[in-house]
Amino acid sequence: MDSEEEAIRRAKEVTFVHSRGGFIIRGRMSNSEKVLQKLGESTSAEAKELSKEIGNFSERVLGVLWMPRVDAFTYSANFVTVPEWPTKRELLKTVMSLYDPLGFLSHFTVHGTILIKQKNLQLHIFVDTSMAAFACVAYLRAEVAGQIQCALVTGKAKVAPLKLMSVPRLELQAAVLGSRLVESICSTHTLPITKRFIWTDSKTVLGWINSDQRSYRQFVAFRTGEILEKTKANEWHWVPSDSNASDDATKWKRGPNLCPEGRWFGGPDFLHLSEEYWPSIPEEKYDTTEEQQSSMVMHHYIIDSVFDWERFSNWNRLTRTVGFVVRYLGNLREIARQLPTTKGPLSQAELAKAEAWIFHSTQKEIFAKEVTMLSTVDTTGKSVRLDSDSKLFKLSPFLNNNGVLRVETRISLAAFALYDTRNPIILPRYHRVTKLIILWYHQKLLHGNMETVINELRHRFHISNLRTVVRGAVKECLQCRVSKAVPSVPRMSPLPAARLGAFFRPFTFLGLDYFGTMTVRVGRSIVKRWVALFTCLSIRAVHLEVVHSLSTESCMMAVRRFVARRGSSSEIYSDNATNFLGASNELRNEIRSINGNIAETFTTSNTKWLFIPPASPHMGGAWERMERSVKVAFYAIPTEETFGTVLVEAESIVNSRPLTLVPSNEENQEALTPNHFLLMNSNGAFENDRRSGCCMYGGFILAPMDTRIFAHNIPKD
Repeated sequence: MDSEEEAIRRAKEVTFVHSRGGFIIRGRMSNSEKVLQKLGESTSAEAKELSKEIGNFSERVLGVLWMPRVDAFTYSANFVTVPEWPTKRELLKTVMSLYDPLGFLSHFTVHGTILIKQKNLQLHIFVDTSMAAFACVAYLRAEVAGQIQCALVTGKAKVAPLKLMSVPRLELQAAVLGSRLVESICSTHTLPITKRFIWTDSKTVLGWINSDQRSYRQFVAFRTGEILEKTKANEWHWVPSDSNASDDATKWKRGPNLCPEGRWFGGPDFLHLSEEYWPSIPEEKYDTTEEQQSSMVMHHYIIDSVFDWERFSNWNRLTRTVGFVVRYLGNLREIARQLPTTKGPLSQAELAKAEAWIFHSTQKEIFAKEVTMLSTVDTTGKSVRLDSDSKLFKLSPFLNNNGVLRVETRISLAAFALYDTRNPIILPRYHRVTKLIILWYHQKLLHGNMETVINELRHRFHISNLRTVVRGAVKECLQCRVSKAVPSVPRMSPLPAARLGAFFRPFTFLGLDYFGTMTVRVGRSIVKRWVALFTCLSIRAVHLEVVHSLSTESCMMAVRRFVARRGSSSEIYSDNATNFLGASNELRNEIRSINGNIAETFTTSNTKWLFIPPASPHMGGAWERMERSVKVAFYAIPTEETFGTVLVEAESIVNSRPLTLVPSNEENQEALTPNHFLLMNSNGAFENDRRSGCCMYGGFILAPMDTRIFAHNIPKD
């Protein structure tokens, strides 16, 4: 402190702060008697150590002494007598016994540090293997004042695996064991090792260590990687087998040598010599192909096209675009020569030049290797022959004056044929230009026969698998796709619950519809009648009732007659009168007023009246189909009495139709009909006329169902 008052104040503050925490400070020292008296400390001590004192001076922790009266630091050293050549540990103990944190004696202690540094301490590891075991041994080699000493540190040996391994792999296992031993020694010993040497007699292992481990198989790559994590490649050296100390643990010749002066305990002889007498490193490189992975070099030609072919969807537009580019380049040359430029529409020569450029660019993208080889001329002045693995080898291709690949055919000398026919242009199968050309021919021939397109293309081009390529290109023609499109048939929906009402009596689930008008002769006049068709949705049976008018009362009477004869229904379905496709306009108008009154009259706790959605005739197909089956029985104008009879007969005919198909070879089986559910048999209410197969009722003829398909003479009003 600068003054005694400041020292007293600072000491009291420190004492107060520590007392709040329960710490009592005592035993303070100062070179001022006044300060000690103010703090209540004794002044009898002549000297006091700055460190904790334990017993006498020989056991103190730190060696710095302070004399308060003279305010000076002193040093205490305890030097011992050592042999003529002290060990490195003894030298280090003496140097470190003098504690000088402030560096007052640095000019003296530095000489001891220099002596420690001058002592060379090396670590030597020897590794070796055999078919029975692999081992490693470690030595420390010290060189002090010209004298060399070697001492055994540790050794390690392991039995070879039961699974048979090659000798190079066993040598690598020994190298891994040696690298682990190096790491263990360096982490546990405090001696400063100046240099490390790892010796092996396997040049294969040295080749693996000094190479890229990624080029070898996994067994070698992983173990070489571990070795290089723990050691450096330049620390590995070659040693002859007769100088390898670890050879004593792997190869027993006459038994182990347990003599203290033996090679195992004292190290090989060359360690006691200077480094210039150590085993020399062979001149050749440690290259090895053992356990090396086979590598392949792949090359691929990538040629960027000047044009983006995908931008064009028409062959004419592509050729004209390239034609204008060719003209522009030609005009630049003419301007440089101060000649007039070309203007106006494209000429035939310019279009031909544009097509040649397109063909050359396309071939250069796909057949780059072939174009390069055919462009090269050998010593005889001929083009280089293509390799046999080339796709174009069998075509005998050649380059014409425009640099376009063409096929040399057997009719190349035929003067009567066109040049393109004798030597067609080679085009790649899967290229945008090829597809545009095919589509152009397809549109030119008015989207006609595919064989015609193929024939026209063969007159000028050679395309491998031409028929397959044309078929694929024509599929992309939008006009053909639209004209040949077929609407997809929607999936048939599941049957409603009313159609699947098993174990219910007939007409429990009912469909109701009108059809007509039917003309009936009453006396000398002809009147209109309608028919109410009741269809059982479960067994497909029908019930027919004559309706004299389209009034609500007439419809109610028909329903009451049906209920009296067949019983009440649980659910009654009908349409909304917008689906009477063959009915008159009068029926469409009157039925709208009937629906509401009928539903209110016949909807009870046991019967429910349901209407199908408007404009959905497919939901009423169950009764619409029955109307057609009934209509085929009428093709004349009957009397009113005959009409009622024929109507009942038609009902019986429809109810006697088979619901299932019975094979003709099953003679004893009978088809299931709706009458089986109503009358317990399939027989109708009449017998066929054996002579004509028809039933006669006055002027009305009832025809069999399988010979009449449509109703005739039915008024279309």
